[in-house]
Amino acid sequence: MNAFLNSMCVAGLCWMALYGAASGTAWGGEHQFVRPPQAEAINKAIQEAYKKKDWAHMEKKSLEWIKLYPSDDAGYYNVACAQVLLGKKEDAFGNLTKSAELGNSDLKHLEGDKDMVSLHADKRWAEVIAKVKKNVEKHRINEKLSARRMEIMKMYYGAQFQQVSALCDAFLKENPDAPDILLYRAGCQAMLGKKNEAFQDLEKYIAAEKHSVTDLQAEKQLESLKRDSRFKALLAKANEKNEQLKAAQQDVKK
Repeated sequence: MNAFLNSMCVAGLCWMALYGAASGTAWGGEHQFVRPPQAEAINKAIQEAYKKKDWAHMEKKSLEWIKLYPSDDAGYYNVACAQVLLGKKEDAFGNLTKSAELGNSDLKHLEGDKDMVSLHADKRWAEVIAKVKKNVEKHRINEKLSARRMEIMKMYYGAQFQQVSALCDAFLKENPDAPDILLYRAGCQAMLGKKNEAFQDLEKYIAAEKHSVTDLQAEKQLESLKRDSRFKALLAKANEKNEQLKAAQQDVKK
């Protein structure tokens, strides 16, 4: 489940606590997200509507919420909750499926939710449960990967470069789509005097299109590379890719 969510299941209640709903600021990993000012009012309205059993108003406010947070799996769950209580079975299944596709991993909440009982006999219920079970497994794997990432980071900034390089090798062999680990390994290679290997990792880091030019410029372990013309060329390539990504995003919005 999304790191911002805290599901609530009191006496089988359907409502789920929302993305960053506890305060004006939500936290995810090292990143801080300031909520739009209307978010708190919408969140309170959803809770009040549930308490008053005003399912139509709950649906309306939950739809407003997912316009603010289109990636919030709990938001779609709340829409589905209101819709099932309004007898909108087809719409409810659509939003339950969307919630699962966005990463809902709260299997206990879903299976114990009394408001969803009317959907259990439908074959689509089993399909939703199967998706959520997959998310539970992904969540478990991600927790393990997060622990390994934390170990690598601590050892890296503890200057244990030989050991970290080996840990990065093992991590990338199992999880090749990990640009942050590529950057750590490049730093290790640079500190170990392996400039060519470091540049190879930096090329892969930029090619992954999840790179940070700021991180490249600020990374102290890459200091020995910054006087090399190849580093300037990498920065130029990284900036060019960033501009291409921004342009592509603007085209999508149009």
